Amino acid sequence: MATNEGIELCLADGTRWRITAGDREANRIVRHLTRITKARAVTVVSGCPPPRPITVTVGDGHDHRSRRRLPRRFLLRELEIWNARIVQHLKGSEHQLCISAAADPPHSIPLQAWAAAQTICFSAVQRGGFWIHGALIECEGQGVILAGPSGAGKTTASGRVPENWHAHSDDAALVVRDTQGRFWAHPWPNPGSLFFKETQSCDVPHAVSLRGIFFLEQSAENSARPLRPTEGVCLLMENARPMAGTLFDTTANDDLRWLRNKLFDNVCKAANTLQLGRLRLTLTGKFWEEIERFLDAQ
Repeated sequence: MATNEGIELCLADGTRWRITAGDREANRIVRHLTRITKARAVTVVSGCPPPRPITVTVGDGHDHRSRRRLPRRFLLRELEIWNARIVQHLKGSEHQLCISAAADPPHSIPLQAWAAAQTICFSAVQRGGFWIHGALIECEGQGVILAGPSGAGKTTASGRVPENWHAHSDDAALVVRDTQGRFWAHPWPNPGSLFFKETQSCDVPHAVSLRGIFFLEQSAENSARPLRPTEGVCLLMENARPMAGTLFDTTANDDLRWLRNKLFDNVCKAANTLQLGRLRLTLTGKFWEEIERFLDAQ
C-alpha cells in the first residue's frame, strides 16, 4: 500500500488534530507544515480508515462524507465561509484534516496550508479561544503576549528578552481555553510562513499558561499601565482580526456571524480573566522589568 505523510498536533484545550496528505502532491504541504509547526510527523497508509471520528477534506480529497472541491480561483473569502461552516459541525476533541493538492496546483499549496491552519484556529474559537497578532514570551512557566499591528515592535521586543525569558513566537499566537476555564497560549506561525514566503518555525505543540497580554506602544520611556476590561476587549478584537481576514467586514453570512459572535464572547471572558496592560517601550530599555512589576502588583 502507498503511504502519505501527516502530522499530529495536540492543543491545551484538549483537541487532537491529525493533518494528513490525501495524495502524493499534498505531501509537500504536509512537510512544510511539519517544518514550520514542529508538530509530530506520522506516516499514513492510503486506503486505511481514518483514525479520528471526523474528517475534514481540503481540496479534492477522497472522503466524500465531507468533500468540498475548491474552485479554480482561490478566493480567501470562500475559504473562510467554508471553514466556518465545517467547524460548526465538529464534535468531540479528535479530528482529522485531509489535504489534497489535486485542485489546480501550484496555487493550491500555499492556500491549503493557510486553510489547514485557519480551520484549527476557527475550531479553537468554537471552544473558547482566539488567534491573536502578538509575540509569545515566557518566564518561569508564565506566558505573556506582546500584541500589536505590524510595525508595533513585537519582533524587536521578543528578540531582546534576557535569558530568564524565552521567546516562542514573534508575530502570532493561538490562545485556547481548557475545560477548567484557564487560558493557554501556543506559538503560531505567521501568515508569511503559511504562504511559503518565509521558513521561520515555531514550536506550536508547546503550550504556555497565559498570564497577561500587553498592547505595545513605542515611547521614549518604558512603562506599563492596566487597561479597563472594555478597553481591553476593543484592543483584543482589533488584534484578533488579521487571521480572520474579511470575517468582520460583513454580518450577512450566517456561517460567519455565529463565529464572530463566539469570538467576541471569548475575548470578553479573556479580558475579565487575564491581566491586560498597555506597554510603552523603547528600543533599548528593559521593558520586561515593567512587565514583571505590573504582574507582581496585580
